Amino acid sequence: MKQAITACLLCGNTLQPVRSWWQLLSNQLAPTLCEACYSNFEPAQTDALFTYNEAMKAWLNQYKILGDVQLAHSFRTELARALKTTAIIVPIPVHPAKLERRTFAQVDMLLDCAGIRYTHYLCKVEDSTQGLRNRAERLASANPFILAPNKSATGKHFIVFDDIKTTGTTLRQACDILTQAGAASVKTFTLSASEL
Repeated sequence: MKQAITACLLCGNTLQPVRSWWQLLSNQLAPTLCEACYSNFEPAQTDALFTYNEAMKAWLNQYKILGDVQLAHSFRTELARALKTTAIIVPIPVHPAKLERRTFAQVDMLLDCAGIRYTHYLCKVEDSTQGLRNRAERLASANPFILAPNKSATGKHFIVFDDIKTTGTTLRQACDILTQAGAASVKTFTLSASEL
């Protein structure tokens, strides 16, 4: 049995349990952030949960760079609600060398914590980090993805999911591979997005 999260994942303050018949009957996930911390994240106006603001920048740094994997639970309820679909969820993959350095696939872990089923239709064949490139370099970069072995995208509907969208290059490149492989439709969704 999973242990309940009783303290805010960001500030450590005790979470006040919400007990209602609706929560019990709907199998709703309990909150993992206190109201004060949660209020720092701005809802996005794009196909994302949140705007990439200072709070999200700090959260992503603590999660991805510092490896605070417990933070993957932070937005599980919102992700589960947003990605309730019949489309196949395809996480942006991590290159095997980066996975070895980081020790976890941050996008997969977000989906796992939200209880979202996904399938790896893509493989990353270039070990590059978009965050280290400027906008022009990102837009001009070669496609680092290929269709995963033994996968057929023909006639299927996909939602490509990533943790952050800045220029949109990574998502566009992933969508291009699925579209070229015959996907019926390909949409995107991210945890956070820059408001360009």
